[in-house]
Amino acid sequence: MKEWLNRIPGYVSGKWGIAFFASTFLFILFAWFKTPEIYSPYLLTIGRWHPLVLHFPLVLLSLLFLADISQTFFKIKWPSNLIPVLYFGTLLFTFFSILSGYLLWSSGAYAGTLPDSHFKAAMFTYGILILSLLFFHFRKKNKFFSKLHVISLLAAVFAVYYTGHIGGTMTHGTDFLTEYLPLMNQKNEPGISEDSTQFLYEDVVFPILEVKCAGCHSTIRAKGGFSVSSLNDLFKKGESGKMAIVHSLPDSSELFRRLILPDTLNEHMPPRGKTPLERKEIEIVKYWIQQGAKPKQALASLPDSINNMLILQLAANLKTYKFDTKKSKLTAIQTEEELKTLAFDLELSIKKDSLSGGNLYLLSNLFPPSPFNTKKLLALRPYFKYFSKISLASTSLDDADLYYFSDLENVRELYLQKTKIKGQGLVYLRKLPNLQKLNISFTGADDQFLLDLLNYPSIKEVYLYGTQTNYAVIKAVESHKKGLKIFTEEGPYF
Repeated sequence: MKEWLNRIPGYVSGKWGIAFFASTFLFILFAWFKTPEIYSPYLLTIGRWHPLVLHFPLVLLSLLFLADISQTFFKIKWPSNLIPVLYFGTLLFTFFSILSGYLLWSSGAYAGTLPDSHFKAAMFTYGILILSLLFFHFRKKNKFFSKLHVISLLAAVFAVYYTGHIGGTMTHGTDFLTEYLPLMNQKNEPGISEDSTQFLYEDVVFPILEVKCAGCHSTIRAKGGFSVSSLNDLFKKGESGKMAIVHSLPDSSELFRRLILPDTLNEHMPPRGKTPLERKEIEIVKYWIQQGAKPKQALASLPDSINNMLILQLAANLKTYKFDTKKSKLTAIQTEEELKTLAFDLELSIKKDSLSGGNLYLLSNLFPPSPFNTKKLLALRPYFKYFSKISLASTSLDDADLYYFSDLENVRELYLQKTKIKGQGLVYLRKLPNLQKLNISFTGADDQFLLDLLNYPSIKEVYLYGTQTNYAVIKAVESHKKGLKIFTEEGPYF
């Protein structure tokens, strides 16, 4: 083993080592330009290893850089084979990270411009590393190569961390590193106190519901037709047909009833796996309802027993909840600014949907319309969850583009008339849980699409003028799909 390790410096930093890694670079580059469809379960399984191995190049390259710099500039003596061994490990894991990442990308797990940028940055890092190894090989022959070796190694370090940043953005979102920065200059939330000017709903009940319930019940994602995003939303009926809050009657309020159900029942809220409300938090919600669910009931007017509970037992929780609520508001402001910029860049109209409480948006083409293509669609994809209505009428949208539409979890209305849709891609729209209105007049939709409508969970209106559908099939589908109306007219725009 020791003898084999002693041979590594010659193998890795020699011509054969450089040639081997250069050939692997060319191999991946060739595969990238070919971009084949990959269906092999063996190769796709290798792709799934990408998240496990991608950290090795980051660590090994950092160690390689520190070892080389300390030896070159600080004259620290390391074993002669340390740096070649680190080169070997760094290059090998970089190659496997890129290969597995390429296979993961080819599986269709990721789409858009970020994966492409991530791959290019990784290939740049790998290329710079190979050049660094080449300079390392010739460093003793010329001091100029020694300088190039250090510069290229430093460039590789920056490149690998930039590549990692792009990968993190793909996984965690664009604001993962900067999410809390806007809060640094914000004042701390005031604590709960008896003599404060705070209110029971606004400063206590709302933060509790916002943190514990809004993940599934907000204007962006109103599961079961119920939202806790505003006081008005709490006094609306959900899909169950029952009132969430009944003034002064907690036992008749569906919200409270579900909070106190045993967590073994499906109707218990929040569902299993989510953080439930604490007993004291449920008591506060109950008390608020008993007092008439008032919007402006001052904390100073509450009995001592309730105030003591708030001050002594829930103060820390409420401070955390209010911090999270403030963060959500800042995120909403940031999203609005990003959408304004995106609308300008893509020559589209993106406006707030007033009917959604201002948390969702309307997307449409400008008039006269600018060209719309798949590249623009992919640029919009990270924001799909924010759209409630989309009009892309008279664009070059086709069936392949409809694959991406399955991510539009909150869209209620789609206007896709006079597009290049032939009908095959419409099957993806049945994955949309909230789609109620669909206009595909003057497209290639046929009777197969009509039959697929039976699997659309929330569809209510469909416009089919100028399509290849049969009137008898239309009537048959209407009779089997309760609440569905199919119109053989051009239908509305917005």
